[in-house]
Amino acid sequence: MTETKKRLIPLSPEAREKIQGFFGGKIYPATVAAAVLIGHVSGLEFYFAIPILLASAFAFLVCDSVKHFIPTLIPFLYLVNLKHTPGSMDGIAQGSDYYSQPHVFITAAVMFSILLASVILYTVFTLIPRIKAGGKPPLILPLSLLAAAFLLGGVFSSGWQIASLGFGFAEAAVYFLLFYLFYYGLKGESINRLIDYVCYAALLSAFVIIAEMIFMYITNDAIIADGTIRKEAIALGWGISNPIGNALVMLVPLLMLGSVRSKYYPVYLITAALTCAATFFTLSRNAIVVCLLLLTASFVTAYFTSERKKLFGISLGCCMGILLIGALIFSEKLGELLTYFTRMGSSDNGRFELWGQSFDNFLKSPIFGRGFFDWGEMDVYEIASFVPTMSHNTVFQLLSSMGIFGLGAYTFYRVKSLIPFFKNICCEKLMILYSVLALLLGSLLDNFVFYFQGVFLYVILLALVFLMYEFEEEWARTHAFDESDDEDEEYDE
Repeated sequence: MTETKKRLIPLSPEAREKIQGFFGGKIYPATVAAAVLIGHVSGLEFYFAIPILLASAFAFLVCDSVKHFIPTLIPFLYLVNLKHTPGSMDGIAQGSDYYSQPHVFITAAVMFSILLASVILYTVFTLIPRIKAGGKPPLILPLSLLAAAFLLGGVFSSGWQIASLGFGFAEAAVYFLLFYLFYYGLKGESINRLIDYVCYAALLSAFVIIAEMIFMYITNDAIIADGTIRKEAIALGWGISNPIGNALVMLVPLLMLGSVRSKYYPVYLITAALTCAATFFTLSRNAIVVCLLLLTASFVTAYFTSERKKLFGISLGCCMGILLIGALIFSEKLGELLTYFTRMGSSDNGRFELWGQSFDNFLKSPIFGRGFFDWGEMDVYEIASFVPTMSHNTVFQLLSSMGIFGLGAYTFYRVKSLIPFFKNICCEKLMILYSVLALLLGSLLDNFVFYFQGVFLYVILLALVFLMYEFEEEWARTHAFDESDDEDEEYDE
């Protein structure tokens, strides 16, 4: 494998080792996060995306591991500035043609082609030999059926559109190909150090989203009107209120895991608290409820599995005390700002109508559904031509778009994908499971399992847990806390 990589890019062993150390260390992820944030805030995201993509392509040709792709893939979509978003939102964004301009489109196509070519070369020279040596790939049958379901969605429906095939292909590629890219591409890495690296990437991503939200609140005059926050004005270019909230919630358990494992635990704890606060200011009822549930679960798990029981007990008491005092002091102002919640109450916000039409779509095309872009007689709000209107519920979406075949394939995949989480349960597996649950629970009232920014992180976490599962006996013998301290020292260097 090393000789093959030398032929791709001729480098001395010393140079190759230094380059791999840079891409697998802490400086590179921080650089990517800074580029994402600066690019987003400045509106020059396209020019910051180019070096990020080229660096990723170079790393695929030089590095033995795809570890470098973790801190790139998680925050990459957070680059898009609101003024350049192709999505249309009433009074906020009118659907920019920025990314369809010839110089932007052609350059982006070239950059992604270079990245794709490097991934293909990495697959040919590194992944395929690992696959051949590693026996039967995990989840091969469930993932194959799920990919087929995505591709066949709506295939025999009278309203089927070619766009449905394109969207289904993108979903299949993320769930199927990206999973195996990380599963085989991370083989040989220390599991403990991988967990720490993912937590670190989550920390940086939280910094990026929180900073983008602060910038949004400062610069977007439409957000606060008559002393009240307007949820419909909360948008960052890559997502509106609910997707932003879910992206934050998925990070909270990983931040709590970082506080358990890292010697820099105060940074992780404080960031987890700030992330929860930021979730509150998305005004996403879905995200707030799920965040409170998973934060509680994360605190309890940290308390009973960590050697820092006193720390988490004191932290929980302090957090509750600060929240109570803050609520009392600023109750009047918070009440004015957050009248959205009292106004909406328990309103379904149009979901019942979507669910009814989704079930009607299923009855008309029960086997493969009607695809992602056919809503029958119902008028639906279109954000962008390439983004389908969703059912805001996983089951109804599967039935409507992919029929009983899609629901069956997804159920089979979901059951099989969760098995490794429950063998030799430990703090790490539970915290990662909570992050996955943020995606799954949130998708009971939204569409996050079909949105790439959440699924990118999910696929990485799933690959990580399956690697833990593969080395279960070794993992069971090695207590994470005993090993992490020694490896922390090496990793920090």
